Amino acid sequence: MFDWDVMDSNADPATGAADPAAADGEPSARETAVVPTPPLRRRRGGGEGSGRRFEIGGVTLAAAEVGASVLVPTVPAVRGAVAGEAAGAELETLRWMMQKATLRQDMFLLGPPGPTLRHLALRFCELFGREVEYVGITRDTNEADLKQRREIRDGRVEYVDQPPVRAALAGRVLILEGIEKAERNVLPLLNNLLENREMQLEDRRFLLAPERAAQLRQEHGGEAWAEQLVPVHEDFIVVALGMPGRGNPLDPPLRSRFSAFLVQPAAPVGGLAVPPPLAEKLCQAAKALQSLAAEAADAPRAAATAGQPALLAFPEGGLRGVARLLELFPGLAPVQAIR
Repeated sequence: MFDWDVMDSNADPATGAADPAAADGEPSARETAVVPTPPLRRRRGGGEGSGRRFEIGGVTLAAAEVGASVLVPTVPAVRGAVAGEAAGAELETLRWMMQKATLRQDMFLLGPPGPTLRHLALRFCELFGREVEYVGITRDTNEADLKQRREIRDGRVEYVDQPPVRAALAGRVLILEGIEKAERNVLPLLNNLLENREMQLEDRRFLLAPERAAQLRQEHGGEAWAEQLVPVHEDFIVVALGMPGRGNPLDPPLRSRFSAFLVQPAAPVGGLAVPPPLAEKLCQAAKALQSLAAEAADAPRAAATAGQPALLAFPEGGLRGVARLLELFPGLAPVQAIR
């Protein structure tokens, strides 16, 4: 479905050259499930004007200096997790995102339902000081939500830039969540922006790649239409979030614009420190969840026809919430805690 990007974990993110140490049997990025993930290291730049730099597994990326911007997210700790510690799956995803940011490639994070993908994208922006523009894609998302919207201000009709346009002009990170929910005639609007960094706006401006815009302005600087060319910021990048195999199928021209990464679900039991009575209840809750999933898989259409609520996908990290509920309310049944 996607053009999966295979990159040596010991390769330089800018050149792709492999590290000689890889020949000695060091694990690749895909083998971190059985090998401890390298920790997140924070470095201070040594040169004049240099700022924070982070390193994960040999991949280093500098943080942007944007000051106290309200568009830089602050991500709280995941409920039930140990403060200040990051799971191996999170570090592996952040390392991959650092490689793509260095190469200036748009990203597509695939994973199970829940806040995990959004948490990873916002965590990346928080670490590296990147401002964020967010668009939640639904079936009602239309062209005006992705380009410009007409509004009446002081008795005048004005065109107001929407998040994709603001992100392209200011060099921010554009997060598109639920991209699989969009109608087929909506997302092709972003194809040209993703591939060529070009978009025609309603107010007659034309977004263009910075190199192309500088070239045209130099060649046709005296003409009026050249003033309508607006260069896209070189730091502009898109992070799409979605679930494989759900929703509407994406058009091949659109999905080929991204480098995709499948976020593997972390094992929540390894991060939970619970007493034996609570662990027994969690096992009962897991068995109940398996039974509900098996029933929904056997007769999904029959349940929908009978008016019964469909079983929603159990989000990653949901077991932590179930454990918390059972700890606060000992008399609560495991099935009720799941629902």
